[in-house]
Amino acid sequence: ATMWAEMVSPETIDSRIWPRTAAIAERLWSPSTVRNIDDMYRRMARISFLLEEHGLLHHKNYEMMLRRLTNNQDISALKTLVDVVEPLEKYARHSRGVKYTATSPLTRVVDAARPESMDAREFAMLVDSLIANPNDQNQFRVSEQLKHWKRNHLELEKIIAQSPVLREIESLSRDLSDVCEVGLLAGKYYVSGTQPSDMWVERNLELLTAAKKSRGQVELVIIDPIIKLVNQIKKSDTESK
Repeated sequence: ATMWAEMVSPETIDSRIWPRTAAIAERLWSPSTVRNIDDMYRRMARISFLLEEHGLLHHKNYEMMLRRLTNNQDISALKTLVDVVEPLEKYARHSRGVKYTATSPLTRVVDAARPESMDAREFAMLVDSLIANPNDQNQFRVSEQLKHWKRNHLELEKIIAQSPVLREIESLSRDLSDVCEVGLLAGKYYVSGTQPSDMWVERNLELLTAAKKSRGQVELVIIDPIIKLVNQIKKSDTESK
């Protein structure tokens, strides 16, 4: 596999290569019938741990960069947000407000953020389970995660107030709280079978779509599952008429 090195530094290169390259390697030597994506991610998590044992820095440097962004304060709230964002892909970073040169520091949230959010992937699986089986247990799992993300902004605001470099993602943090509120209500509607008004559905689909806009060259990646849940409510309402 090759690595395009324009937007990486010694601090971030391991997180851009690993553990994803292991999946590429396995694909090359595996028969075409091997297509279990969930199992691939399970094994990638294990490989990621083993790679860290062998000295790679994809985990260590992630938290180090977050500590620097918070001026060595508690990183919990910042990590909660950065765990559910991804950097803009391809060449989009060049066209979204920052002109890069060979000497540009790669030390912002967009540089610390990982290429793929495992938290977002796991959340999408929880939402899929809720849609397939709208019971109290699945709703609880989804709602507990959403509540955790929803209350995060209050804590992160305190950190942002003391760390100006984080102001570029302040509105993104606020949007995380707002979209989680929509997700909580959507989950209640879906499990109870209660139909919200068409206005509620359309207004919140607009809110969710607007929240997908990147800030600081990163974007929230937990929004699509919530849109999927809201659309499922809309679909159920249409089928019942």
